Amino acid sequence: LETASLGPIAVKIQRPGIRAQICTDLFLLRVMAMAGHQVLQLDTDLVALVDEYGSRLVDELDFALEARTAQEFAENAAQLGLDASCTTVQPIMQLTTSRVLVTSWVDGERLESVARRDPQEAKRLQGVAISAYLTMLLELGTLHADPHVGNLLRASDGRLVILDWGLVAQVGPTLRRQLLMYITHVLAKDYAAVPADLVALGFIVQSQRGVATGEADVARAISEIFRELASGGSARRRVADIMPSLGDIRQRYGSIGQIPPAFVYILRTFSILEGNGLQLGSDYRIVEDCYPYLLSWASRADGPEVRQLLLAVLYGAGGRSGHNVPAPDQVLSLLRGLTSAARLAVSGGDPQQAQGDGAGGAPRHAMRELSRNLRPLLRDTALREVLLDEAARAADVVLREAMEANAALVGAGPAVPGRTVEDRAVLAAFAELAARASEEAAEGTPLPPLPPSPEALLNQISHWLQAWSRADFEALLEVLSEAGPQLPPLAARFVSKVLQRASQRSGNFEDGMGEPSKE
Repeated sequence: LETASLGPIAVKIQRPGIRAQICTDLFLLRVMAMAGHQVLQLDTDLVALVDEYGSRLVDELDFALEARTAQEFAENAAQLGLDASCTTVQPIMQLTTSRVLVTSWVDGERLESVARRDPQEAKRLQGVAISAYLTMLLELGTLHADPHVGNLLRASDGRLVILDWGLVAQVGPTLRRQLLMYITHVLAKDYAAVPADLVALGFIVQSQRGVATGEADVARAISEIFRELASGGSARRRVADIMPSLGDIRQRYGSIGQIPPAFVYILRTFSILEGNGLQLGSDYRIVEDCYPYLLSWASRADGPEVRQLLLAVLYGAGGRSGHNVPAPDQVLSLLRGLTSAARLAVSGGDPQQAQGDGAGGAPRHAMRELSRNLRPLLRDTALREVLLDEAARAADVVLREAMEANAALVGAGPAVPGRTVEDRAVLAAFAELAARASEEAAEGTPLPPLPPSPEALLNQISHWLQAWSRADFEALLEVLSEAGPQLPPLAARFVSKVLQRASQRSGNFEDGMGEPSKE
């Protein structure tokens, strides 16, 4: 609808009599649930599920509440920096009532149309959606519960637009913490920890909780089930893969699982999102799209719990064995997540915008990403400390190897502390990481060729710089000025950590706890 004062607007009007019809249907559904629960003898409380489903459905009829929810999301997205990649329509509160919703109009393209036109852009938007919905689930506590493709649009500026905020689920702080632990264990591939997560989340019947965590074969079967569910691919294949394990558990212990009422809409939401991803490719893994959110969250959050979760993801399930070094497959997953996160924001990730930058598009794209990714690392967060600790450990191991190589070349000199168990684990991780990275590079798109000569390189840089505007230079100077004061303290902390490790290594050697390396 075109208006003179507000421009184009969208108007949604509630169908007369719909509330009475829905309430009647919910009453009948509740009666059927009570009868079904008695006849089928299910552990899941069907009546509680219907009540949870119905309460959210009735809330959907209040358009004034829907407008406030959309407005709150827009405000929270701006505070978290999510508005660079995701937004919603602006409700016009003075014209909205409980039965009439008026919002700004947005020119957008449905995601299935985007997928036909540009599959890579559709995958980028799918990643934006997963990050946005995880933010709602784990941080905001208000989850948009109807993410079908008709409610997700690509705006003309490349951002994802989420429509229709009538159906939402509320997620309390305790449940958010438990979900974060569960997601962390899945990302870390620590499936042995999943049974305890399911108990905490309420998916295991009260009387069978000891079985889920205390019986080794049940815990192992549950772990294998979630390993298969996280493997990606079609739902039909994954269900077929887990049916033998489910059947074995049921045959030996009866029914031990249930669906908590709080998960009615959470499960629905992420099932729809995963289905959207599978439409883009049969090998889609929703787990891979969770890594960008994890890194984004870690750049904002801080505290011992954050550090613990980061280390769990970085070390993977192998961290339980005592060799607490970064697992190569986890490092690669995090690097892929970092790369994906760099593509999610329209300012840096929209291919069409990068092309619109003209000849200077590539370096300006890199400068934007430098700015966006550098700022979180400059803050004193658990993520920064974890990165500094791991960099210091790697430097310490490399320095020891260099000292040993130098001693072998000169044939004399001070004794070099021998390799520790930790050193061997770090070196093995380096070797595996290099091999895995080489394999992925060989399978991926080759890097653009380097200029054939220094003169050609200078000419290319000159060509880029001529394409930059004054605003681009000002943005670059802002990044450098912001990073400048932080670099000396960061360098000092890094050197201090390296020296501390070297001192500890030397002390152990002098105390007779280490021997000169003979390897």
